[in-house]
Amino acid sequence: MLRRNAFPPANAAGNPALTSGTEHVRVRWQEAAGQEVRMNAFFPGDALGRFAAAQTNRALADRQAVAEALLLLHERGLPLHADTPKNWDGLLALHHAVRTTPRDALVLDAGAETYSAFLPGLARLGFTRLLGVNLDFGPPQRQGPIEYRFGNIECLDLPDGAAGFAASLSVVEHGVDLPRFFAEMARILRPGGHLFVSTDYWGPGLETTGIEAYGAPCRVFGAEDILAMVDIARAAGLEATGPVDTAVTERVVHWRRVGLRYTFHNLLFRKPGR
Repeated sequence: MLRRNAFPPANAAGNPALTSGTEHVRVRWQEAAGQEVRMNAFFPGDALGRFAAAQTNRALADRQAVAEALLLLHERGLPLHADTPKNWDGLLALHHAVRTTPRDALVLDAGAETYSAFLPGLARLGFTRLLGVNLDFGPPQRQGPIEYRFGNIECLDLPDGAAGFAASLSVVEHGVDLPRFFAEMARILRPGGHLFVSTDYWGPGLETTGIEAYGAPCRVFGAEDILAMVDIARAAGLEATGPVDTAVTERVVHWRRVGLRYTFHNLLFRKPGR
């Protein structure tokens, strides 16, 4: 969901201004027609792996974590989300998809937006079967290996075990029936597949009565909601990949349209199997 937060200004190329002179090695992606991207180039020195290990199954703690995500994406030549804090969970979703999923497996963006950088990032990394669904989409449209089409994330027209990886980025808090959603994700994921979910979050919770957006009441999940979501997913057959931390420190996100300040939380689930 696009919120246009005020972070560092963009440079002439349209990328957020980043500190120069770092000691990191810039990855030079080979994007000529028909040339495969080297997947191991996504993890130079495993800086991204260390970042993901520290940030998965927890809340976005502060602006520094967003800045680190921007730098990691920028160094790798990957597309950036216009809503600056969304690059934090977008990068985590990319990392876990690359780490766990073959390039020819179906990857689903459940509740996709065409302005999201998640599927375009995977396309740049060599993934060939990418699907984004949203209730607001019309007839199918293709952008390279990406297909955007109408779809209900609680009831998809996909076979059992069709997807190797699914992500849902800041969607489940917008009127989604969580038991139905997790049951459907468990159905369409192959054994051993992963689901990455991010959501608007503030540990103690926020009062949002009377606030609506995207045709549904606004909701900012609290710590109890996150833990309940883990239980719902487990009942559907999806296990959290590690301990879940619900601590918060900084309200990194400012959704000006509705006057709310909060942060994000993310969860990574796995369907048991091979």
